[in-house]
Amino acid sequence: MTGQQTGLQIILLAAGLSRRMGQENKLLLPYFGKPIVRHVVETIIQAKIGKLNIVTGFAADKVEEALAGLDVAFIHNSDFEQGQMGTVKVAYQNIGKPNDDVMIALADMPQITSLEYQQLVGAFEQQQKQKIIIPYFGDKRGNPIIMPAKFNAEIGNGSMNAGCRQLTKKRPADVCKFSVSSAAYIADIDTPEEYANVAANQYTFPICC
Repeated sequence: MTGQQTGLQIILLAAGLSRRMGQENKLLLPYFGKPIVRHVVETIIQAKIGKLNIVTGFAADKVEEALAGLDVAFIHNSDFEQGQMGTVKVAYQNIGKPNDDVMIALADMPQITSLEYQQLVGAFEQQQKQKIIIPYFGDKRGNPIIMPAKFNAEIGNGSMNAGCRQLTKKRPADVCKFSVSSAAYIADIDTPEEYANVAANQYTFPICC
């Protein structure tokens, strides 16, 4: 780092096509009386960990409508069909804070609590904000992750894939594997069956991708 004080930018990925859900956009399905994406966003806001940037793509107008009145910034990825890492790259190019650290979070993981987001930030601070923080539930890699600002240029120009599953092997000196006790960090909603489990309060999620 350069010695400059950095903040934390949260990039919430909400641009995907939601193909595995069928006709429904999973982010707009109800979760405890509100759209999944709104539940996730309100949880992060309650954590008070940084500025929240919502990256939209598919059904962007409906996602923004679901988040009406919340203190967030929107970034639109017009090439959202190219996949998640293209969305991450667009987000990095538009957050406008090159000296800020970045949390990359997923909008379809509603079980993560405000406290659990705060715990990730605490782990990042314990590493002097110099290590990539990746939560692990047992031997399963989870989300969100936190990236130090020193990697912003590499991610923004596409030379570093922040979501690479081999990141811990390719850059072991840069990564801190943060052991967590909650399965929420590895649970997402992709299919109607997974959503049905959530709606029935059964909470039996598979491992997310």
